[in-house]
Amino acid sequence: LVEEISQAGSEVRLTETPVFTDSEDHRTLWAVFVKAKIMQFDALKELATGLGIPQESIGYAGIKDAIAITSQCLSLRGVTKEQAEHFHHKQMLVLPYAYGRDRKSVV
Repeated sequence: LVEEISQAGSEVRLTETPVFTDSEDHRTLWAVFVKAKIMQFDALKELATGLGIPQESIGYAGIKDAIAITSQCLSLRGVTKEQAEHFHHKQMLVLPYAYGRDRKSVV
């Protein structure tokens, strides 16, 4: 996912957002998580607070750099697509792409 602002001031998305895949099982929401210039553990804590879930309900694999723009897949237990879409933070973006029953393990 790459977004830029054109000279005209409009947002230009250079990579397409995945098409959302629904499932009968809504226990786990899968999302692309993009963060910029924030430590991963701080970002995950703020994400959990913003979504109203315990931090343990967020599954991820690996740790990302703090001084960079990074993206990774997350599993979010007990979060709806609508909750994720309404999460706003100046240094983070959550793009839900599927419901499913599995959860990533914290590595």
